[in-house]
Amino acid sequence: MNDYVTKPVIPDKLLEAIQTCLLSMPSEQETEQEKETVAQSQIAEELFDYQDLLNRVMGDTELADAVLEEFVRTMPTEINTLHTLITDKQVSAAGEQAHKIKGAYSNIGSTWFELGDWEKTQEAFDKSLSIARQVGDIYRQGVVINNLAAIHLNRGAWVDVETLLGQSIVIWKQMDIPWGEAVASSHMAQLNINRQQWNEAKSWLTQAQALFAENGYLKDEVVELERRWSEFYLKTNDFVQALTHIDRSIELSIELNSPLQEGVSRRVLGQIHLFQGDDKSAEAELLQS
Repeated sequence: MNDYVTKPVIPDKLLEAIQTCLLSMPSEQETEQEKETVAQSQIAEELFDYQDLLNRVMGDTELADAVLEEFVRTMPTEINTLHTLITDKQVSAAGEQAHKIKGAYSNIGSTWFELGDWEKTQEAFDKSLSIARQVGDIYRQGVVINNLAAIHLNRGAWVDVETLLGQSIVIWKQMDIPWGEAVASSHMAQLNINRQQWNEAKSWLTQAQALFAENGYLKDEVVELERRWSEFYLKTNDFVQALTHIDRSIELSIELNSPLQEGVSRRVLGQIHLFQGDDKSAEAELLQS
């Protein structure tokens, strides 16, 4: 049995994992490519969005908000517990507690991101990054830095984005994790689109696409990459390509049930219609966004 199900366990995913294991014959030796594929799957499932939280509480938004409030209420106690363990030199227990805390902050940061609250998202990721650095978790540092770069992109802090992505790319190259480098490259492309540096933007987009293609696409990342290709072609006046990529982005965001991603992509589609002089279609997409 070599499948992987993250906590908290979602019944549908658990059933799917069991069925997969029952229907497949285990290989005698797992190849390096298979190991990397499993690792990428684990990376993809580590973070959850607001829709995932709603699924776990059967669509009860009040309960979802209560979960978030409970996190805010209990986390100071968790941090105090970590300090006590460190003071008492209980190394193993302190390590487990630190892992628990930094994972919680990353998860909660992803939820705030899905809700579009950049300030709370950054606060959660900043704390997660600080803990990851203190305990020497290089992998987690790379994940959180990528997420922080995405937040700064949304807030227009270009210098911070460039600094963070420079750190991120170094980490992923050192660890030989192409997926993380692909995400950072995609963010770097958006930075150059925003700066209207078209040659650099296309170079980063091409690099991100190649890394994803070679090492396996993750749909949530492709939603963003397709939207960035669309923005690039919109700004360089190739409306046919812009429409092709944004349609793909919207299609995937609906498939993933991600209203935030769909809203952002529909905003780009509205902008394309505006550039084409189709005010009616533009208004419809922007209102839906």
